[in-house]
Amino acid sequence: EASSSIYRSLLATLGIDVSDSALALPDIVDLDARVGFDKTLAPALRDALTEGLASRAALEDVVRTHGANLTPGSDPVPAVGDALRVLAGVEGFEGLNALL
Repeated sequence: EASSSIYRSLLATLGIDVSDSALALPDIVDLDARVGFDKTLAPALRDALTEGLASRAALEDVVRTHGANLTPGSDPVPAVGDALRVLAGVEGFEGLNALL
Protein backbone atom coordinates (compact mmCIF):
# COMPACT_ATOMS: atom_id res chain seq x y z
CA GLU A 1 0.00 0.00 0.00
CA ALA A 2 2.74 2.50 0.93
CA SER A 3 4.84 1.67 -2.11
CA SER A 4 1.78 2.00 -4.34
CA SER A 5 1.09 5.44 -2.88
CA ILE A 6 4.67 6.56 -3.48
CA TYR A 7 4.62 5.16 -7.01
CA ARG A 8 1.35 6.96 -7.74
CA SER A 9 2.82 10.24 -6.43
CA LEU A 10 5.83 9.88 -8.70
CA LEU A 11 3.62 9.10 -11.68
CA ALA A 12 1.39 12.09 -10.90
CA THR A 13 4.47 14.30 -11.01
CA LEU A 14 4.99 13.05 -14.56
CA GLY A 15 1.33 13.55 -15.41
CA ILE A 16 0.72 9.81 -15.74
CA ASP A 17 -2.20 7.92 -14.22
CA VAL A 18 -2.56 4.15 -14.25
CA SER A 19 -5.17 1.90 -12.71
CA ASP A 20 -4.68 -0.34 -9.70
CA SER A 21 -4.81 -3.31 -12.05
CA ALA A 22 -1.96 -1.89 -14.17
CA LEU A 23 0.05 -1.34 -10.99
CA ALA A 24 -0.51 -5.02 -10.14
CA LEU A 25 1.45 -6.09 -13.23
CA PRO A 26 4.90 -7.51 -12.42
CA ASP A 27 7.98 -5.27 -12.33
CA ILE A 28 9.14 -6.66 -15.67
CA VAL A 29 6.30 -4.70 -17.35
CA ASP A 30 7.47 -1.17 -18.15
CA LEU A 31 5.48 2.01 -17.63
CA ASP A 32 4.45 2.42 -21.28
CA ALA A 33 3.07 -1.12 -21.27
CA ARG A 34 1.14 -0.42 -18.03
CA VAL A 35 -0.47 2.60 -19.68
CA GLY A 36 -1.17 0.37 -22.69
CA PHE A 37 -2.83 -2.17 -20.40
CA ASP A 38 -5.34 0.51 -19.39
CA LYS A 39 -5.83 1.91 -22.88
CA THR A 40 -5.86 -1.29 -24.92
CA LEU A 41 -6.18 -4.55 -23.01
CA ALA A 42 -8.69 -3.49 -20.34
CA PRO A 43 -11.16 -2.04 -22.90
CA ALA A 44 -10.74 -5.15 -25.09
CA LEU A 45 -11.53 -7.34 -22.08
CA ARG A 46 -14.59 -5.23 -21.22
CA ASP A 47 -15.82 -5.56 -24.82
CA ALA A 48 -15.19 -9.31 -24.82
CA LEU A 49 -17.09 -9.73 -21.54
CA THR A 50 -19.99 -7.71 -22.95
CA GLU A 51 -20.00 -9.98 -26.01
CA GLY A 52 -20.14 -13.10 -23.82
CA LEU A 53 -16.53 -14.13 -23.17
CA ALA A 54 -17.07 -17.52 -21.56
CA SER A 55 -13.88 -19.55 -21.40
CA ARG A 56 -10.37 -19.34 -20.04
CA ALA A 57 -9.02 -20.07 -23.55
CA ALA A 58 -10.96 -17.13 -25.00
CA LEU A 59 -9.69 -14.90 -22.18
CA GLU A 60 -6.12 -15.92 -22.95
CA ASP A 61 -6.68 -15.19 -26.65
CA VAL A 62 -7.81 -11.65 -25.81
CA VAL A 63 -4.76 -11.16 -23.56
CA ARG A 64 -2.39 -12.44 -26.25
CA THR A 65 -4.00 -10.34 -28.97
CA HIS A 66 -4.28 -7.06 -27.07
CA GLY A 67 -1.53 -7.47 -24.49
CA ALA A 68 1.43 -8.59 -26.59
CA ASN A 69 3.30 -5.37 -25.74
CA LEU A 70 3.30 -6.24 -22.04
CA THR A 71 6.03 -8.84 -22.42
CA PRO A 72 7.60 -8.46 -25.87
CA GLY A 73 8.83 -11.80 -27.16
CA SER A 74 7.04 -13.72 -24.40
CA ASP A 75 3.53 -14.92 -23.71
CA PRO A 76 1.77 -12.15 -21.74
CA VAL A 77 -0.75 -14.50 -20.10
CA PRO A 78 1.42 -15.44 -17.09
CA ALA A 79 2.22 -11.77 -16.44
CA VAL A 80 -1.38 -10.57 -16.14
CA GLY A 81 -2.77 -12.88 -13.44
CA ASP A 82 -2.59 -10.44 -10.52
CA ALA A 83 -3.72 -7.53 -12.69
CA LEU A 84 -6.77 -9.48 -13.90
CA ARG A 85 -7.70 -10.39 -10.32
CA VAL A 86 -7.63 -6.68 -9.41
CA LEU A 87 -9.52 -5.77 -12.58
CA ALA A 88 -12.21 -8.35 -11.75
CA GLY A 89 -13.15 -6.19 -8.77
CA VAL A 90 -13.95 -3.21 -10.99
CA GLU A 91 -17.50 -2.58 -12.19
CA GLY A 92 -17.96 -4.02 -15.66
CA PHE A 93 -15.25 -6.64 -15.21
CA GLU A 94 -16.90 -8.90 -12.62
CA GLY A 95 -17.28 -11.62 -15.26
CA LEU A 96 -13.54 -12.18 -15.13
CA ASN A 97 -13.90 -13.89 -11.73
CA ALA A 98 -15.41 -16.99 -13.31
CA LEU A 99 -12.54 -17.23 -15.80
CA LEU A 100 -9.60 -16.83 -13.41
